[in-house]
Amino acid sequence: MKITTRDIAARCGVSASTVHKILRYPEAAFRPQTRKRVLRAAVQMGYRPNQAALSVRTGRFDAVVLLQDTSRRSLESAEFAHTLCEAFEERDVHLILARFAEERLAGDGRTPKVFRQVMADGLILDYHCDVPAAVVAALDRLKLPWILINNRRRHDCVYPDEGRAGREATEALLQRGHRRVAYLDYSFCPKDAAVCHFSRLDRLAGYRAAMKAARLPARLLTAGARPRGDEVERLHAFMRSFLQAPDRPTGIVVYSGAEELVWVAASEQRLRIPQDLSLVVLDRPTRVGRWNLAHVPVPWERIAREAAAMLGRKIEDPAKPQPAVVVQARMVEGETLAPPPSGMRART
Repeated sequence: MKITTRDIAARCGVSASTVHKILRYPEAAFRPQTRKRVLRAAVQMGYRPNQAALSVRTGRFDAVVLLQDTSRRSLESAEFAHTLCEAFEERDVHLILARFAEERLAGDGRTPKVFRQVMADGLILDYHCDVPAAVVAALDRLKLPWILINNRRRHDCVYPDEGRAGREATEALLQRGHRRVAYLDYSFCPKDAAVCHFSRLDRLAGYRAAMKAARLPARLLTAGARPRGDEVERLHAFMRSFLQAPDRPTGIVVYSGAEELVWVAASEQRLRIPQDLSLVVLDRPTRVGRWNLAHVPVPWERIAREAAAMLGRKIEDPAKPQPAVVVQARMVEGETLAPPPSGMRART
């Protein structure tokens, strides 16, 4: 037997309208005792609303989509997905995960379901690099409020302040007296700047700004390409070469992914971390050795909270552009920061 709001109302001695508002709108103003009695009765009686019928009446699905680009990357952080789910659960909204590749937007029947059916009230797009015009056009055709995460534009987006992250990592070394501070991004290649994620350029720019402010020369360490197969040994040789140099860095800001290679190369050169070589990693590092690395993590949990709040505002007022939200990262000290070796410290 299907349980209705009238059945719950009869048991609780209230109107069906009161039951509907308590179940539908958590923020509706009712006495705590009434709310508790209705919610308990709904659970005990096995009440489950028909979302299809509710959607017909209200025009809302109480659901949003997290749409990921799979042609270039997958979602980087489990904490982001967990926090986003939690943020929408607090709003009694269901989160749907969908994926797509750009080539599947050709309209040949293979287009992802979210582009073919009305199924949500809003959408969060997780796209690695600049969003192609074809993707923007496909989203706009949905007539669905949508925002972008971990990418930059002037409105309707939430992203981390990567330039500040680069500055803070560098300043942490400068404040401890380091003068020879290098920036390591082993696969950075200037010709790829137009297609790489904005974090790659912004973190480097933040490092350079901090070094310029300290009136010290910037030093970019890069092998120019990601290692493949037998190129791994070439990369190890590259790491050894700059650690063997007479003017070797005493502190390194490491772009995420290279920390283990630095650790191995330093061990081979009998350099102690952090006594001889301090490290700060940008993003959440892989644990290497027995130390917790100093790092500036991408603030995924705060990005998720801001994204949920922004999409909620966008759903309520789709025509109003929402100002971009830039989320600040916080330095995690770790155990790989120390003053430089004696004789290599800044003069005071």
